[in-house]
Amino acid sequence: MKKPIKTEMQIGTLPNPYEIKPEDLDRHIDIAGDFGRVIFCDVGKLLYLRGGLIQMESDEQKEARLNKLT
Repeated sequence: MKKPIKTEMQIGTLPNPYEIKPEDLDRHIDIAGDFGRVIFCDVGKLLYLRGGLIQMESDEQKEARLNKLT
């Protein structure tokens, strides 16, 4: 079983921020925190690790970020 995304961000095996990928579906984001497992609507969103806490961008933030790229 893979480690939670937060753990991998803490130890540096995943970047900060981290963009959730389709292969992350059903993977734990943070076992001990407010986030559970990755669901379909999370794919493509950025996760940030700040002060030991995970933050996820909203749908509106994701849309604005992606619109800037096009």
